[in-house]
Order: sequence, then C-alpha cells, then structure tokens
Amino acid sequence: MASAVNSVPITGRWVRQSPRGAPALPSREPPPDSRWQRGSVVDALYLADEEHTAWAEWYRHLAEHGVPPMQQMPRELWTWRVDIEVANLSTAQGLEHVGLEVPRPGRRG
Repeated sequence: MASAVNSVPITGRWVRQSPRGAPALPSREPPPDSRWQRGSVVDALYLADEEHTAWAEWYRHLAEHGVPPMQQMPRELWTWRVDIEVANLSTAQGLEHVGLEVPRPGRRG
C-alpha cells in the first residue's frame, strides 16, 4: 500500500535479546501486545542499535513488572543485518496522515 508519508532508511547491525534457546524470530499467534504496538493490529520485532540498549530495555521491562533479572536468565543476544525503509512518523503531520494521534507519554499509554 503506497503512502504519502516520507520514509527513512534503516541499515546496519541491530541486536535483540531473548531467552536462551528461543528462536531468533519467534512464531507468535496471536501476536502479543508490546511496548509500542498492539498485537491485535500488528506484530512487532523490537531491535536495538547497540547491545547496551537491548539490555537496558530488557532491564526496564523487568523493573516495570517487578521481576528480578536472575528469574529471567539465561538470555542470548541475536544480531540482525537490516536494510529497509520505514515510515517516518516523527511528526504530527505524518501521524495524522496514517490516522494516528500524537502519543502522550506516561505509564498508561
């Protein structure tokens, strides 16, 4: 589906952590809700630009749910080579064009 929203190239090496022994790309049906998307709308694969970022996001997720990190060990780090174009939704106009509202940061959103 073509869109008048500008795109942004995303390239390079990206990383993702997961439980040891889990597949690099899990098959999830139905897709779960995640931090920035709802599974009933679309599945998502979250990647980090650096290893430190992947681990920091994992610790943030655990802290929000009150889970001690050692209860979720061991973990593995997967490396992905990425070369795609994605919609640039960094402006109110871009969001409006695809029917989305400007997000309101907070724990409930």
